[in-house]
Amino acid sequence: MYHDVFLDYCKKAGFTPNIVFESNQWDLIIEMVAANQGVTILPKPLTDKYSSEKIHQVHLENPEFPWGLNVIYLKSKILTRPMKNFLNLCLKKN
Repeated sequence: MYHDVFLDYCKKAGFTPNIVFESNQWDLIIEMVAANQGVTILPKPLTDKYSSEKIHQVHLENPEFPWGLNVIYLKSKILTRPMKNFLNLCLKKN
């Protein structure tokens, strides 16, 4: 539902995400994150429903979406520089 909206916001921020996998199976996406296969952006109700102690959620504040979105990533792994940059971009406030 938010695919195109998210890509538009990324483009406005001067950022092009490297999307390597897309699925409408939320549990599969979250399990891939828990298996250290990447990061994802999902609606907050889904990340709360499928939350795990293996992953960490960051609420996106800017831009604010009508339905709260979170970034989730594996808790136990060190963040790479690109992942840190992406998280910083997501957490920036105007």
